[in-house]
Amino acid sequence: MQNDDRRPAAEPNTAADATRITAGCTEPVSESISRPGPEERGSAEIASTCSYATGETIEKIEGRWEIEWDSRRLAIYHDLRADFLSWLDRIVTFVVLVLTSGVFVTLIAGLDGTTLKLVAAVPAVLSLLSFSFRFGEMAHKHATSYSEYMGVLRQAERDDMSIEEIRALKARLNETMTRAPSAKHKFALDAVAHNLCCDHYGADARLHVGWFKRLFKNWFSFSTASFRPIS
Repeated sequence: MQNDDRRPAAEPNTAADATRITAGCTEPVSESISRPGPEERGSAEIASTCSYATGETIEKIEGRWEIEWDSRRLAIYHDLRADFLSWLDRIVTFVVLVLTSGVFVTLIAGLDGTTLKLVAAVPAVLSLLSFSFRFGEMAHKHATSYSEYMGVLRQAERDDMSIEEIRALKARLNETMTRAPSAKHKFALDAVAHNLCCDHYGADARLHVGWFKRLFKNWFSFSTASFRPIS
């Protein structure tokens, strides 16, 4: 599923005390993670168009941009999340298989009683964690969301869209958001997705994501206030 074409990222252009619907749940918005305007896309033609366009033309430009940016960012977010959960599911399954194999049981047969009981309990604990958090199932849900957002993105990239089609596509994007996994949003992962989207479009709106947050982006949510624009 990893590929350079998937690079989306970012958020709505709302105030810090507003709310947004992302990944199926309402989350607080931070001004530090916001969607760049279409003039920041890195295209001289778009910047020029934005400078004189009015009325329906502006709605078409901004509407397409919002859909394209948000669907690409969210596609990247869910793709990265699916990859991580799939990897975690494979690791847990592998460890459980190894610890319950006959060879391993033979190797630990000489351990003292207490140690043997602790080692024997590990597979049961890992299996319980896998069953409780449903790593494989959640990975599949995120992968499905990735595919849905990419479908929206492909539609948004058409050059011949009418204003009615753009409005309908925006409604489709909102519906896709409500179907996406509703686990607590990982803002560090979102910031990484935002930066990947900036790289794709050439937008000068990258955020600073420290090494610690990058390392644990799939484990903790962190605070959106900690992601500041790179000056």
